Amino acid sequence: MIEAYFSELEKTLQDFPNICFYSLSKKIYNAKQGFINGSILFNNGYRLEFVEVKDIEVQPKMKYRHPLLPFPIISIPVTTLMNVLNLL
Repeated sequence: MIEAYFSELEKTLQDFPNICFYSLSKKIYNAKQGFINGSILFNNGYRLEFVEVKDIEVQPKMKYRHPLLPFPIISIPVTTLMNVLNLL
């Protein structure tokens, strides 16, 4: 279940046309909970770093962080990484 969520996230990254490189690190706690962090390098030179602690049974995020670099670190609430990508 959490593996399917992580797979969907990675598929979205693979399909996003403005990404030239990304790296992900995942930790699965159990079938419903996990942790994922990553770095995404966009064609325009910006880098998005994110951390997400996810429980697939809980709709809002338990913990989420995503600074867009080289600008100062910002924190805005989002529902999914896909929403962040749609802002760019």
